[in-house]
Amino acid sequence: MVGITFAVAWTPCVGPILGATLALASTAGEVGRGTFLLMSYAAGLALPFFLSALAMNSFFQFSQNLRRYLQAIHIIGGVLLIIVGILLITDYMTFLNIYALRFTPNWLLQKL
Repeated sequence: MVGITFAVAWTPCVGPILGATLALASTAGEVGRGTFLLMSYAAGLALPFFLSALAMNSFFQFSQNLRRYLQAIHIIGGVLLIIVGILLITDYMTFLNIYALRFTPNWLLQKL
């Protein structure tokens, strides 16, 4: 059940990234560049699962300690969702994205 829930919850996040990676890989013009993009995506997807498998016992202990803060985490998360919603409705999210691009290194903005 945990795996099914995780897959359903993660699909909207992974789908667009995988689609963009496949689009970039298919238009890369070189097999090596496309292979590198897809291998990077696969490694980035697998690494958190591998690390979580290694740290499973520590995670269970951490989650037991985190339970006392769960109510505060829910409240803070809800407030952040409301703020993001207001930013999207008022179109200030675009302004924040433009502002954040000023701090993005040029090598990240260059075309692959």
